[in-house]
This record gives sequence, C-alpha cells and structure tokens, in this order.
Amino acid sequence: MDPTLGPAPEPSAAAPAPSHRETLVERPSPLTGLARSGIALAAVAVIIVREFLESGEAFGGTALFAGIAAGVVALLGGVSGVITWRTTTFVADDAEFRVERNFISRTSSRVDYTKVQSIDVSQPFVARLLGLAKVHIDVGAPAGSTSPT
Repeated sequence: MDPTLGPAPEPSAAAPAPSHRETLVERPSPLTGLARSGIALAAVAVIIVREFLESGEAFGGTALFAGIAAGVVALLGGVSGVITWRTTTFVADDAEFRVERNFISRTSSRVDYTKVQSIDVSQPFVARLLGLAKVHIDVGAPAGSTSPT
C-alpha cells in the first residue's frame, strides 16, 4: 500500500448507488420572445435608419406607419416570449423528456428516450446573438404502428 494515498475506505463507508437520478426542471430563456421578434426589430431599425438618412428630419407618413407596425409586431413578440417563459417548463428524468405548457389549457408533450431518432440544433442569426438555440427532436413511430397511405 502506498503511504501517500492514505488508508483505503471501508466498504461500508461507500455511498450507496442511487436508484435514480434527480429530475431536471428548466424554463426557456426569457429572451425567447426577443429572438422570435428579431426580424420585426431589424425591420424597425432599418426603417428608422433609412428615414433618418434620406430626410434627416422627422418621419414621413408611410415610413412612420411601417415603423409603428413593425414596432407593434416586435412588442407582441416580446410579450409572447414572456408568456412562453412563464408558462412553459422542460422536465427531463431517467425515462423521458417532457414539455409542459400551462397557459389557457394544460398540455404535456412527452418524448421517450428510446423513441428519439434525431436531435437537430440550429441557431438563427438573432438567436445566435442572444446565445440561444432552437432544438428539434424527431421521434419514431411506436412499435407496431403503420403509416397512413
């Protein structure tokens, strides 16, 4: 026995193996709405910059209307993102992955790990700027089922 390592632990002192791991519960990012409304926010910025460069003055009628409309779309996307953030929960445990939505009605989408065929991760431009990603999980059909023809 090497004296620098110290005494070997007693077999009874070892921690028992856990029967299951903890369930992991997460929420989507609060920036989800901002990522969803990224195109509308970009449109607002382009309209404002273009109008300022062309006239150097206050907004004209058409550009102002388009800017306000894009701003309203961006605001609605932001509100949608906050609602999604507050009402959506991701739950991962040993057997399955669940997405639970509790807005007007309570829904739960369950994915058994044994049925997963592929997982695709993509980062659209605005999501990449915010450090977010979109995850798409492809699930196979249950055993014994047939596809409609």
